[in-house]
Amino acid sequence: MDKAELHEARTNPEFLNYLEQTRLDAIQTENISALYEVLDSMLILDLDEEKINAIYETILKIAFEKIETIVNSGKKLQLKNDELLYIRSFYEHAIEKWSYNDFNGAKEFLFLLIHIIDDEKLIDAFKVHLIACSKEIDLDSF
Repeated sequence: MDKAELHEARTNPEFLNYLEQTRLDAIQTENISALYEVLDSMLILDLDEEKINAIYETILKIAFEKIETIVNSGKKLQLKNDELLYIRSFYEHAIEKWSYNDFNGAKEFLFLLIHIIDDEKLIDAFKVHLIACSKEIDLDSF
């Protein structure tokens, strides 16, 4: 999107109403896919930071609950459907912690991801991240 299109989207009441209604519906139905659609749109358009943070918190809450259910049933997360978004949320949370030099917090989430997903290539990639956090290499240097 160019600057004019971004401005149009930011000021289009129909689009903003759509985002708000989608946000409310997604929270009520715990639809993580729709929440990410709203979150990504709001980030691109640089909209209300408080709402963005609230959406992100809701995504994490849903992901924690759903991951707990999946793991407690003896399964691992697959790279498809909503499970991919649960993985995304944990990874983003790990990266956020890492970006603030919370190496232990980042390591905890990366370690958890390594043990709850069913994809060897992604596990190997997360192991590289985990090693960097263990060596306390800041995210920018990584």
